[in-house]
Amino acid sequence: MLSIIKRLLILSLYAGGSFCYVNMAHSQIWIEERQRAELPASLVSSQRMKLVLTHGNQLGGQTSAEVVGGQIISGHYFITSDTLQTISINLISNQDDADISLTKFTMKYKGQTYKTFPATGLPSPGNGEEVFIGFTATIKQNALEGERLPSYILDVNEE
Repeated sequence: MLSIIKRLLILSLYAGGSFCYVNMAHSQIWIEERQRAELPASLVSSQRMKLVLTHGNQLGGQTSAEVVGGQIISGHYFITSDTLQTISINLISNQDDADISLTKFTMKYKGQTYKTFPATGLPSPGNGEEVFIGFTATIKQNALEGERLPSYILDVNEE
């Protein structure tokens, strides 16, 4: 009986001695979507087409699709952080529409234009900064008609 009590005592010492205090800092980034990117309506073709959406709500010069209506709106976001640490921003296509691929992302952040992602070493948004997103949407030949909503990920991290 003494042996069992001794083992329990030793076990409780190991368990009790395994607690330690770790000082950890936490920070947060908030992303608010103010406007989802919108592509204009275009005619379906038997050829591959491109819609180039700039971060300034315009169609880029490489657009080859025949636009027939709708709005041209770049993605608009507002990001904030509770620290002054530098950040990185990455833009990634979700590849959620088999007929449309999103590539060649562009971003305007703090007055600068970025075309390579992830963009690293960016200044903190602090109390808030506007972010505008553009991209090239390539529509495969003989794509199905109808409203399409391809999406992407805006990934913001403190470094």
